[in-house]
Amino acid sequence: MKPAFVIGNGKSRANIDLKPLKNIGFNIGCNAIVRDWHPDNVSCADRRMVAEVKDLGYKGNIYTRDNYPKLPYWSLMKEDNPLHWNSGPHAINIACTQKTDLLFMIGFDLQHGNIYEDTKNYDVPDPDPKFWIHQLNRMFETYHDIMFMWVVPKDVPTPSRWSASNLYRSTAEQFNDFVKRF
Repeated sequence: MKPAFVIGNGKSRANIDLKPLKNIGFNIGCNAIVRDWHPDNVSCADRRMVAEVKDLGYKGNIYTRDNYPKLPYWSLMKEDNPLHWNSGPHAINIACTQKTDLLFMIGFDLQHGNIYEDTKNYDVPDPDPKFWIHQLNRMFETYHDIMFMWVVPKDVPTPSRWSASNLYRSTAEQFNDFVKRF
């Protein structure tokens, strides 16, 4: 088993200790995560976030629109255009290219609200999650050899479009129990 951890900034992430993840597998966080924790890799689709990450002295790998890997499929649909992908789906694509077989998606709540809402660089309303739902589903369908573990509270509904056989749910408590085994 070669786990990977992709850390978004949904509110559910607040209940998860990220420190042990560096010793377990590939890890990549999104945007302002470096305010609280420095993963080995960061995904920033927005220039303001890239500048903030650099200003905070982050020393790991920074993935941006300039160096994101190509998407593993091609489509003419607007939501499949890489310019319409934000840092979260790009981070998942990056993790999928790391030869992982188990990918944990943490803080991908697909709901309004963010750990950093109403702070610097998070001053715009939350985007509609429909593109994220589509893009993440594309990852599940494309990387069928990877087991995706979506770590969310029980009351967060699974999008109806997500029916991939390689997608599973986990709570923060179950995830923390998994991490303790390492």
